[in-house]
Amino acid sequence: MLPGDDTSRTATIERMPDGKSSELESIWEEEWLSNLLKAALEKVKARFSAKQFQIFDFIVLKQWSAGEVAKSLGASVASVYLAKHRVSAAVRKEMARLERRMLANR
Repeated sequence: MLPGDDTSRTATIERMPDGKSSELESIWEEEWLSNLLKAALEKVKARFSAKQFQIFDFIVLKQWSAGEVAKSLGASVASVYLAKHRVSAAVRKEMARLERRMLANR
């Protein structure tokens, strides 16, 4: 065997990142997070009043301003921010719980 003729090394072409596989991974990750969010929202929705969840939906998911949400639902801006904070925290916690459960079941 000649110096530098090490056939146990990976060919350069095989070490190059595959653009299609990273694109596929990105799409998969986006879909996975979307499904995780949907599952978390369904679990959390039952823990809050319809009005609180609607506030969360308008301000976080539909990206309305706090003023628009308050005016539309006849609520104070402070109550809009409070509902947003509480529901958002519950959704984050539920997503983390679901993710841990999924990873444990692998």
